[in-house]
Amino acid sequence: MSVRRVRFETELASDESIPGALVRAVTAHVLYRTQPVLQAAGINITRPGHVQILERAELGHLAHVIRYAPDRLNAIRGQRVMTREEGITHQRVHFGNVHMLRSHMDLERRRISPLSLQLSNHHRLPWLNSLLPYCPVSFERLVHECPACEKPLGWRMTWGVGICEHCEQAIPPSPEPLLPKHMREDYCLFARLSSAVPDEWSAARKALPSALHEVGSATLIRMALRIGFLMQNPMIANVRMHAAPELPVDVLTNVVTDGARMLRSWPTGFVE
Repeated sequence: MSVRRVRFETELASDESIPGALVRAVTAHVLYRTQPVLQAAGINITRPGHVQILERAELGHLAHVIRYAPDRLNAIRGQRVMTREEGITHQRVHFGNVHMLRSHMDLERRRISPLSLQLSNHHRLPWLNSLLPYCPVSFERLVHECPACEKPLGWRMTWGVGICEHCEQAIPPSPEPLLPKHMREDYCLFARLSSAVPDEWSAARKALPSALHEVGSATLIRMALRIGFLMQNPMIANVRMHAAPELPVDVLTNVVTDGARMLRSWPTGFVE
């Protein structure tokens, strides 16, 4: 029996997320709901954002239905892995060489930068990273709810990546100030060190001092966060890694930028 497919092909942007690719295919065909496309691919999930971490075979079915090249989607697919460290079991997501805690990914909300969408109308992979409150392209504070109707942006229904699925209004740019200029270089370094975009992580690691060139991504992310915690208010010095995204936005932003800056000057930055 043949599988129903969407009619039009869509080109995947180099930094596009898989939920974003799904939404673009649904929007192009005015289907509104993502569930019929998932069902056509034989995928039984209730949270469409989780297509980012589908098993390879399921992702192949989805690629066939929405007419994307399977190898392109597989290159940005997150592989779920269970690890045990210091007696605690963690769920991680591996993007090639980049290994992230599952709790550091936001697959429930559709976080967007309206300013970046004006440049190219696709959902970026870094917007799934819950350690990044700002878009590393536009430096805009990411938006996850509609200011008109105050409802959250999600993945189940869509009129487009930058359109509220509830009131059908275009999401305007965030009213919050852009990330301060003096923080941007270090913020972008952390974004690249935790990036699911192929090749971004390896390039970022090469920009670090030679002593860190053989250090794995999970360790570098953990080092940056722990150093960043220690450089903030003593009350958060012992925050657990999985809870970092729950910090206030200003604190989390300082954590990742301070931590990245210290990695850039490793190890002399601690004594200067």
